[in-house]
Amino acid sequence: MGSKSIGCAVESLETLQKAECWIGGFPCQDISAAGKGAGIRGSRSGLIWILLRAVRMVRPKILFLENVPAITTRGLGDILGSLSEAGYDTEWDCISAADVGAQHKRERIWIVSHAQERPKRPGLCPDGPGGERWG
Repeated sequence: MGSKSIGCAVESLETLQKAECWIGGFPCQDISAAGKGAGIRGSRSGLIWILLRAVRMVRPKILFLENVPAITTRGLGDILGSLSEAGYDTEWDCISAADVGAQHKRERIWIVSHAQERPKRPGLCPDGPGGERWG
């Protein structure tokens, strides 16, 4: 599915009722240590900006996102800033699968945001990295 198709799907979210909670993730290939290091500016991991646009449109009360820990140095600050501007208070932590009883380590970052009563910066499109508008 190309970004144009995703953009069309995001536009249709305007008709949805507000969701209480969203749980999901976005591609990690550009963020992962195994990738090329493009971070959230990459063609795959950059889809976070479309997700954040959808969050602004629907305004779920709670948002859980998952990704690889390398995002802490490859774009987490931009994501946290965009969520703050959209009116979300956010916390995050890196948790290993072993921390919850799994037989493997597999670390992941978990980002938990909750909506404030009013967004700090109204609008439907979060700024992409570098200030460009996405969508």
